[in-house]
Amino acid sequence: MAKAILIDSAAREVREVEVSGGLGEIQEAVGGYIEAAFYHPKGDVLFIDEEGLLKAQAHFFRYAPRADPQPLGGNGIIIGAEKYDANGEFAGNDDVSVSVDEVRGLVQFLSREQADAWAKGNASEPFASFTFIEKGILHTEVTGRFGELFANMPKPDSDKSE
Repeated sequence: MAKAILIDSAAREVREVEVSGGLGEIQEAVGGYIEAAFYHPKGDVLFIDEEGLLKAQAHFFRYAPRADPQPLGGNGIIIGAEKYDANGEFAGNDDVSVSVDEVRGLVQFLSREQADAWAKGNASEPFASFTFIEKGILHTEVTGRFGELFANMPKPDSDKSE
């Protein structure tokens, strides 16, 4: 088991947890399929729900070290660097190198209303794009903007958003 840090947006708390490093365990902690949202220099990784902004979310957070201030939907978990045995087989994770107190200082919890207000103010900014080269010229195509993403996010039932 390794020490990890759970960012629980519904409870608005950051706490230490223990993980074995299994995919299912990490997915359960964030509430869905995972995607990496931030890589710490010492190997720790912040994972979030890959579909967090496609669900009826009531709770969000921001993580200050990220290059963008985008609200992240649902929970996050920071796990330590992966370890491998002499045969190159996965052997679990190191304990996180960041402290719970450090992470608390880097997390800002947001309500759905605050996240929607951020999205409205950044509605024209792209959230997804791809870049390609054609005849030696770099092209970027925007495939989605924050205004569309947040406008299409399902609203939680009012009795479940508290």
